[in-house]
Amino acid sequence: MRRDVYKFLSGMFAGFAIEHAVIAIYLSAGVFNLPQFVGRQWPNWSPWVGAALYAAISLWLGYIGWRTKKELPHDEA
Repeated sequence: MRRDVYKFLSGMFAGFAIEHAVIAIYLSAGVFNLPQFVGRQWPNWSPWVGAALYAAISLWLGYIGWRTKKELPHDEA
């Protein structure tokens, strides 16, 4: 893939991480009830796990997208 795609995906996953962190803060503050998704009751800490996972993916994609490639030294003769 091109580096621009990795940069875009990095930003997208960073947005997912922020969104999960905000939901976790709202759950902790009592604004939302316990999350219920796919017919299952999820614990309060589950959005924090999602935020950490998405942040790690974002950092990994960002590293791939913004790293600089090392140039091989040329023989000067």
